[in-house]
Amino acid sequence: AYNQRLAPIGEVLPLDEFIKAGSRRKSSYPVLEDMTKSIQEGNDETLRIWTQTAYKKTFAGTSIYVLTVATFWAFHCVLAVLVKFYYDQQWERETNNPFEDEVQVLSVFVVVLIIGFVWSMHLKWPSSIRSLFLRRCTFEEADFVAVWSPASEQINENTKRARHIQRILCCMDAVGRCFTAYFSFLFSDVTRPKIKGSFKFCPVEINPDGSKSFTFRLRRYNMGPKMACFHPGIMDVGKTLHDFLDQSDGLSEDEVIQRVASVGSNKIDIKKPHPVRSILEEFNKLFYVYQMYIIWTWLNYWYYYMGLIYLATLIAGGFSVAYIKYKNDRDLYKLSQLTGDVKVLRDNNLMEKKQDELVPGDVITLTPGVASTDMILISGENVLVDEAALTGEAHPVVKSAIDPAEDKSTLYDIKTHRANTVFAGTSIVECKEGDRAIVIKAGSFSTRGELIRDILFYERHRFKFDVEIEIVLGILIIWALIAFGITVRLLGGVVENSVYTFFYGAYVVASVIPPLLPTVFVVSVGISHERLFKQRIACSESQAILVAGKVSVAFFDKTGTLTKQGLDFISAQSFVDGKFYPNSFSKGLTRAMGVCHTLFKSDKEGMIGNQVDVTMFQASNAVMDCSNTKSIKITPQDGSPLAVTKRFEFDHNRMTQSVVVTDIETGRMYAFVKGSAEAMKRLCTKESLPTDFDERAKSSAAAGIYQITLAMREVTQANPDDCASIPRDEIESNL
Repeated sequence: AYNQRLAPIGEVLPLDEFIKAGSRRKSSYPVLEDMTKSIQEGNDETLRIWTQTAYKKTFAGTSIYVLTVATFWAFHCVLAVLVKFYYDQQWERETNNPFEDEVQVLSVFVVVLIIGFVWSMHLKWPSSIRSLFLRRCTFEEADFVAVWSPASEQINENTKRARHIQRILCCMDAVGRCFTAYFSFLFSDVTRPKIKGSFKFCPVEINPDGSKSFTFRLRRYNMGPKMACFHPGIMDVGKTLHDFLDQSDGLSEDEVIQRVASVGSNKIDIKKPHPVRSILEEFNKLFYVYQMYIIWTWLNYWYYYMGLIYLATLIAGGFSVAYIKYKNDRDLYKLSQLTGDVKVLRDNNLMEKKQDELVPGDVITLTPGVASTDMILISGENVLVDEAALTGEAHPVVKSAIDPAEDKSTLYDIKTHRANTVFAGTSIVECKEGDRAIVIKAGSFSTRGELIRDILFYERHRFKFDVEIEIVLGILIIWALIAFGITVRLLGGVVENSVYTFFYGAYVVASVIPPLLPTVFVVSVGISHERLFKQRIACSESQAILVAGKVSVAFFDKTGTLTKQGLDFISAQSFVDGKFYPNSFSKGLTRAMGVCHTLFKSDKEGMIGNQVDVTMFQASNAVMDCSNTKSIKITPQDGSPLAVTKRFEFDHNRMTQSVVVTDIETGRMYAFVKGSAEAMKRLCTKESLPTDFDERAKSSAAAGIYQITLAMREVTQANPDDCASIPRDEIESNL
């Protein structure tokens, strides 16, 4: 109350929230004062933003914290002593027993049990006991920062519940709000918003350069140079494609030091799991308080054998659950670790550095192996990358460098320029010496980091099972209280002293709400997890097994992969002398099918690329030769060899893909473009289009055929070197 109500120091300020890797909400700093005022007033518009509050350690607070933790063990020690005194009375031992008879011992035992249970349950409500005894302060003095993060909004998937279920849920929600209001008043938790969410107290670290930072959900937040609060440690390497090309000379050591201070090293900061920590975290859960105090009632009053059996089962179950959690955490920790060296261009010198020393903006030389950062290729062609870890696709994909001929204002987009991006966690299968890329995202901002964050901080949807188990637990609690009252009432006139009725009532409560109930649930799920693992099925969230058991229908978007690999080539229609010829292959169409693609022939993997391109290339009977490191040679069915001068990847916005080739025999250059019928119609000259073009396209589409339209034109540049600088818009025009 002194800390939060009577003499609060510091402010509750907004904290920028990361939405996805490399992006965040628009900075709130220009309107910080207005947002702070809204937070303090509790306006609905600002309830869903993240907030930050500074706290520091004090001698008085630490001392009280230690004493408070000691009370947990002190109550159990007192109960153990009282149990000893009880049995001393029963066995008539001559000891320094301060009690006259067993009734006195049991009466004191009941009082201590009730006070200890209520005390322990109350101290389980705060996010941490230590947080109660930290002093509010300014951000410059902070040892901890309390981050409030609202729970994600979830869609109610059971909108048509039975009316009585809906009424029960409303009653439980009202009871929950009453408990929250009571505890908030009791602990003077005046900074807690009115919506569901949680506080996380993050320790503040002092960096080597003297600056301060803390980590929340694997993200780094730094003390702002202009404002006395923390802001996200994020860095944009560039916005346009030419921004990346302009940084091809790499960074200096001074720039690297500055960037490490801003975004941190290329690490995913997960604590190394330890069995002891997993055990302590397991036994520190709320339900274990109820279990332990119920077991104390069994240990007394000549039911010690029952209490010992319960205790042994409880310890065994807790250890097994902790072991399962430790194994999951250990596997995740191994996934987050980086090993190996990489060649980095710094101060115009190529040097070897550890993977975790990379920062955004570093230019590295590609080598086969797992990529530790998200990168954009700035030099190199036909880099073979296995993306199975991200997409599940069985075949590797080909990556190429960004095109220097692109318009300087072209913005980088991760979807549009996916073919130029190597993602962290994917494996580089093949690359050439000298292929280089620039790091754009590292650490938890990378694709690999996002994957691990999704595993660690995923808030799964609430299903019918989750909702109704709360109702079941509520019913059990109400019935336990009623049964306890009935037991006390009926035995009140039977037993010689009312203290005995408490124990019988407690045994009835233990029968209604078995202390081992959650242990049975968790252990059974753990056994299921082990069975799945033996069948090579990994489960990152064990509790999802319960939900999976209720699934009746599953929808997959990989129907082609599930039913059949590959596509079947049906036919080709050539347009010659003003009309279409079905099931015919003209020279121009055969050439277009043989060269207009982004395929690459690998010595290890064979033909790599989109399955549509593979099917089309095989139908053309062309031959590809990738032995020349400078260009790909393709020989169509007519026998005239063509050299690929330039390739443009498929663009989802344009709905086209194109290539420029040089006829090796004649030296003439041609542009071949393929895409959807609608897109190709816009790119072709009117006089070259067939009169029945639309009818042909509609009839094929109506028949359920995946159709590709191809067109071409001759490129009049003097030589292939000049062709490399032609922008895509010029290539894909006047076809």
